Amino acid sequence: LGDVYKRQGQSVVTGISGVDHLFCDDASWSLYDLAGRVLKMNAAREDLDSLLPGVYVLRNETRMMKINIR
Repeated sequence: LGDVYKRQGQSVVTGISGVDHLFCDDASWSLYDLAGRVLKMNAAREDLDSLLPGVYVLRNETRMMKINIR
């Protein structure tokens, strides 16, 4: 768990622990489902703990990343 790898030009994070480094800086992340619906603006690391298993999108002003919660 927690592995980050590249697939077709997109960063994919598996496991919750793989995103810890994203919340270390002052970047403000928004959390989306795959349908593009906003689940949480200004998401904190703790917000990810309550997610059901599935694929989600984390986005800030300069980066976008798919995360796979297992």
